[in-house]
Amino acid sequence: MSRMARDRHFFRFSLPLAGSHCCQGRGISRVGRGRGGGLDELSLVPGNSPSPLRGGRGGGLGELSLPPCRGTDTSPRARVPSAAFRMGSLRSRQGMTFIEVLIAVALLGVIVVTMMAGLSSIALATGHHRQQTTLDLLVRSEAEFLKSQAYIPKPPPAGSYQNLSAAGYTFSAPSVLYWDPAVGTFSLANNENGLQQISVTVTAPGGGSEQIIVLKVQP
Repeated sequence: MSRMARDRHFFRFSLPLAGSHCCQGRGISRVGRGRGGGLDELSLVPGNSPSPLRGGRGGGLGELSLPPCRGTDTSPRARVPSAAFRMGSLRSRQGMTFIEVLIAVALLGVIVVTMMAGLSSIALATGHHRQQTTLDLLVRSEAEFLKSQAYIPKPPPAGSYQNLSAAGYTFSAPSVLYWDPAVGTFSLANNENGLQQISVTVTAPGGGSEQIIVLKVQP
């Protein structure tokens, strides 16, 4: 407890509402002394007539109370809503305007179109990647298939090298070039020297293509 509280020299006020005129005509009564010589109580009473005072225990200042005068309305009053609150409530009851609805629909349309375009792009990219993967697999399989076939010398006595087949994919006819050790190049006009260069082009349904080149040695 603070020093002032121990000496009992502080007090509290109970005043009427600010701006009220209920205390007109009231006077302040005389001030009495308590047991310890301090101010006990100060009251406002009708007119200027004094009122009896009670003595305080510690001799300090007691309580100053201003009771409400006659005719004072102390009942709680309803708060009047502000203009902004009334306008907000009225707007919430009215709903959105036609322009706001049009703007909301336009924004929703843009969002939907953007999402659909993004999904379409993802689907196309996924399909293209799948075709490229299949194309690479077919080209490698075609190279192994050409190596597994018997060597056909120039001029081919019977038939030519065969291709694989896959639905939707196109295989070009094997192109055979012959090695010339004197010149050091492959050419169709060169004679047979036991080394061939075979090339095949595979085309995917989406238009992508890959070429494989295989060297085949006569056993």
